[in-house]
Amino acid sequence: FESMLQHQRSGYEARNYIRNIVGERNAELGPQGKTGIDVYDLARTILTPCSDIMTVQHVCRACNHEQDEEKNNKILWTCNAGSWKNNPAKLGTHKGKSILQWINALRVQKTDKICPSCGTQMVMSKDYTSSPHFLAVVNHEIKVNVDNDFVFPGTEKRYKICGIIYYAHYHFVCRVIDKSGGVWYHDGNANNNKVVYYGNIINFAKCQ
Repeated sequence: FESMLQHQRSGYEARNYIRNIVGERNAELGPQGKTGIDVYDLARTILTPCSDIMTVQHVCRACNHEQDEEKNNKILWTCNAGSWKNNPAKLGTHKGKSILQWINALRVQKTDKICPSCGTQMVMSKDYTSSPHFLAVVNHEIKVNVDNDFVFPGTEKRYKICGIIYYAHYHFVCRVIDKSGGVWYHDGNANNNKVVYYGNIINFAKCQ
């Protein structure tokens, strides 16, 4: 993106540069020419760390019994109505909730497991043992209020929004937020492959 701002590369040249790197690892995610790729899979490929950073554990909230600890390297959080309802707390409607509220809901989910100690239904709890450099939040037809920044629960890691991808079966459209909060809009079909400055993010109302 910095090379695009400095007019060293066009948007398509920057895209192809990254596509070639990804293609060396996975040909399906880095095809040549005008073949489209899945943004979800691309984000997972680029952003997911190599080592396990998350602990997933079944916990009984009645007697605190814990079992079946697993580790993974998840950085993608998917917002959907089913997952919101699957949180054991009564959270009410998911409409208009922030990214942080969604992450809190997704971190604890109901399961079918029964506690061997007291017979209570157990929940699955997710926590980071090491904070990842990036998080990706995927929104499937759910209106989510976008936090400009937030501290991930249970850590001291503050995350700042750095990009929004408008995910659909059309051409690639996105907004990139630079380190100073500048918002740049990219729509190759509409703006002749140029990013357009839209002002600073602090001047934007909460967007969905």
